[in-house]
Amino acid sequence: ERVDLDQIPAFLGGESKAPWPYGDGGDLPNTKGEDAAGADAPVALEVSKLETVTVEVPAGKACIWEWTVEKWDIDVTRHENGKEVQPQQRLASTDGWQSGKLVAGKDAPAMLKLTFDNSFSWARRKRILYKTFIMDDAEAAVDEGDAQNAL
Repeated sequence: ERVDLDQIPAFLGGESKAPWPYGDGGDLPNTKGEDAAGADAPVALEVSKLETVTVEVPAGKACIWEWTVEKWDIDVTRHENGKEVQPQQRLASTDGWQSGKLVAGKDAPAMLKLTFDNSFSWARRKRILYKTFIMDDAEAAVDEGDAQNAL
């Protein structure tokens, strides 16, 4: 069928002068009805020598995290519940976003600690971008094939 130009709003290339009945847009609410503006925006962390990100995961919940280094490279170590589970590893900006998941037990919280070590290159500060998400374990279910770059 054909739609006349006077039925299409001007901002979409039409000729209609009628006001757009669907509002001006804006931030969408998240699933809990809260304002989601910036909810997915990563946190920036400047690392000159050593910085640590610590996340407490409530009992029965899961934490999914993502991080990347914007330029050059950085050493990273991961601890879960006080135990080193990922020895120090140097990753570069070309390695892209790294991600992983930690599930807390039903009766006890869990603790995630990511340590970013730039002591090998203290004259050149590094910028880390990271995100953490706490959710029900069922929501955080990830197939092994989907868990890329798990660190």
